[in-house]
Amino acid sequence: MRLGRLSLAGGRDYDGQVTGDPRLARRREEIEAASAKEGRRRRLAAALGAVGILVVAWLFLFSGLFALSRLRVESSGRGVPVTEVEKAAQAYLGANYFRFDPSTLERSLLAYPLVGQARVSASFPHTIVVQVTAATPVLLLSPVAGSGAGVAVNARLQPMPGVAPTPGLVPTCLAAAPFSGSVSDFACDHGATVAQLSRGLGRVIDLLGAARAVRLKPASAVVFGAYGVGIGFAGGYSAYFADGTSASAAVSSLASLLKQGLVPSGSVADLTDPTHPVVD
Repeated sequence: MRLGRLSLAGGRDYDGQVTGDPRLARRREEIEAASAKEGRRRRLAAALGAVGILVVAWLFLFSGLFALSRLRVESSGRGVPVTEVEKAAQAYLGANYFRFDPSTLERSLLAYPLVGQARVSASFPHTIVVQVTAATPVLLLSPVAGSGAGVAVNARLQPMPGVAPTPGLVPTCLAAAPFSGSVSDFACDHGATVAQLSRGLGRVIDLLGAARAVRLKPASAVVFGAYGVGIGFAGGYSAYFADGTSASAAVSSLASLLKQGLVPSGSVADLTDPTHPVVD
């Protein structure tokens, strides 16, 4: 007698072969299909998200939605060239709010000698705000004797044409070499230009600041080319400061000599070496 095919527990038939449950196979297929569908859904969502980010970035950074279309200029002090400031700022209208770099416009404005300080910002969403203050003259370039009142110079060493010299400005001139002639070198009878004095003007400003800090009263200054700077003081004495020496240290040395009464009117203090000053 021949027995039929039996299905035993564990899915093992009579000849020892294992057969799969069709329900498990269908379940695996369903899981794989669902996983593939979920993967496609996630890829689609990621693609749509990326497109959305690009669209938003374009709207914010490149469209005209946030274009700077208005200008507000605020000025303080006399002599601010408002017309020139507005003209320079108008070149930036149309720029995107989020891509606007205020520092570039600030640098452009500081090219004007009559502008002392410039602060630029963008007010959301469409306005450029420019705040400028008038420049203050700090030195007076001495003219050739009898040729005029001289030219005022601002703290950035820019000539300020048309600005009348104010009381207290220290006249500055150019000489060939220190102690090359009489003390009249300090009287600034020489003509000079900014180009001739540019190397020494910053040094002059530092020395004047240091002198005023200890309540000395500079009356005139002279730049000796690449040698140093001479300053004449209201007390009738003068001092020579070599290039490369500390302005504060040299002025402090001069103040100490004055306190000891060692710099009489008409004398010249040589502060080439502030630790060993020489008075002539």
